[in-house]
Amino acid sequence: MSRAYPSNEEMHQISLFRFFDVAVNTIPALRLAFHTPNGGFRAKTTAVRFKQLGVKSGVPDVLIPVPSGEYVGLAIELKHGSGRVSVHQQSWLDALASHHWSTHVVYDWTHAAAITCQYFQVDPETFGLHHYNGATHAAQS
Repeated sequence: MSRAYPSNEEMHQISLFRFFDVAVNTIPALRLAFHTPNGGFRAKTTAVRFKQLGVKSGVPDVLIPVPSGEYVGLAIELKHGSGRVSVHQQSWLDALASHHWSTHVVYDWTHAAAITCQYFQVDPETFGLHHYNGATHAAQS
């Protein structure tokens, strides 16, 4: 059964991609930001089909495969409330970090937006956002 309304986590992700739509003129690399449909509730037949198509469990919510500084890409896992990173998600974050990706777990779209700005050396205050310390360090469990 599908939900009529997006979850809080989905709302943060929708807000983040709306921010990307606004910020793309300042940060053109945001055109390459994407989400993989690896989460959520699906009919078993759809889940099987997605697995056959190569969808992997635990892939971070937001990927931007664009180099910046010492990193080759930015990966963000969005959580809400008391949401925790699963074993599969942490495995992906660790693997990407070992391949020089900047990886993060965040609980708010504004934090993810500020991290994205900092990743691309754009002052988050340009968009009315706060700076976050450690914005280019690998996620910790």
